[in-house]
Amino acid sequence: MKTFQDLLAVGDSDRLRMDFIKECISKFESSEAFRFAQDAQLYYRGENPTIMRAQKLVWDMLGHAHIDNVSPNHKIFSRYFFSAVTEGTQYLLGNGVSFDSDSVKEKLGSDFDTKMQQLADDAQVYGAAWGFWNKDHIEVFPFLQFIPLMDEDTSAVKAGIRYWKLDKDKPLHAVLYELDGFTEYVQAVGEDMQIDKPKRPYKLNIASYPDSALTEITGGENYPDFPIVPLYYINHDSILFGNKNALDAYDLMLSKMVNNVDEGNLIYWVLRNCNGMDEADDEAFIANLLKSHVVHADNPNGDGADAEPHTIEAPIDGTETGITRIKRLLDDNFMVADTESIRSGNITATQIKAAYQKLDAKTAKFEYQVIDFIQRLFVVAGISADEKFSFKYDRAANRSEEITNIAQAAQFIDSETATRLVLEALGKVDLTEEVLQRMQDEGLARFNLANQPQTAPTSAE
Repeated sequence: MKTFQDLLAVGDSDRLRMDFIKECISKFESSEAFRFAQDAQLYYRGENPTIMRAQKLVWDMLGHAHIDNVSPNHKIFSRYFFSAVTEGTQYLLGNGVSFDSDSVKEKLGSDFDTKMQQLADDAQVYGAAWGFWNKDHIEVFPFLQFIPLMDEDTSAVKAGIRYWKLDKDKPLHAVLYELDGFTEYVQAVGEDMQIDKPKRPYKLNIASYPDSALTEITGGENYPDFPIVPLYYINHDSILFGNKNALDAYDLMLSKMVNNVDEGNLIYWVLRNCNGMDEADDEAFIANLLKSHVVHADNPNGDGADAEPHTIEAPIDGTETGITRIKRLLDDNFMVADTESIRSGNITATQIKAAYQKLDAKTAKFEYQVIDFIQRLFVVAGISADEKFSFKYDRAANRSEEITNIAQAAQFIDSETATRLVLEALGKVDLTEEVLQRMQDEGLARFNLANQPQTAPTSAE
């Protein structure tokens, strides 16, 4: 892989830089990490590339393999990987990131929470996600379209190449991002790469003139740090890493069960005293049977012709047991919530906590990566590192039990804290400030009413 030092070694030569960009793209797309990311993307979309590429084979008497085009070959793909990724993202970020100061959320853009969820999805699928701070909001670069150039000494991302090509007959676009600005390149089909737009700062100062549609770039500035911030997953690895074979086994067993059922629906016929029939007669017999559902045969106790149907029972019991065991293994490996144990009945808060124990542990580790991303983003966006933020895990709950516990503890805490806890238990955190303000207004109204001077009634003259 190419590094930031390799880019520095190229120097300022436009031609050498364009050759460097093309070489980076070539190495990136031929790397094992790129191929793994392509497969991970297919798994996330609900496909299984391993099973899609697999062929059913049969062997002849000489031991030669041939593609089996006769027996059922249904390929069933589960959505397990998508579900695990979605659960991990929504559990941590489903309620958004809560900042102590509302102004911070405004500075990060109106779609900050949405972008954070996209980044969390990518981080789990690929092991890393790339967030580009573009003046007043975040843009998410697709993993398969961005090449990071890391510092060989610190492993920090110091530059990067974003590239895309809509189709084979469309031009290749590339953007080289550096600390002091970015340069845009384009390469039409059959032509050499050339500069589309020369290097310019990330933040441009544009002046407009009264009574004119003309504008003019009067200057620009860059960010205090590199504006493409990585969000890594735990150990910088995809959650598919180490779990791919188990997921393939799960999809394979699902496919096998369907194939067995399909094959088990086969009815074959035993024809007695019909040795004079050839393959054409057999096919005619089956065609007429499917058409008329009538079989003409002599008495089976006699010496005449006889036709007897037979069926094959699909061996699905063993497959179902295997599917259940592999599913349990996947649940453990992906550390998902044990929703089966809390699906029915009046479940206590303790049981719910136990069902979410693995997901809590995984999410807590991932939370550290998200915190690191936001703190790095603060530096680029010019936000104070002292700003505080937090997360509210989106866990199922026994709300009545939680509210009862809060009510029992109300005598030991102030009313504002109790109100916040109740609204949090009800999932109405967004109403907290409104409710507290209303409580304060009502308290002042009662206080003013109690302190009004009392006047004696006047008697009628």
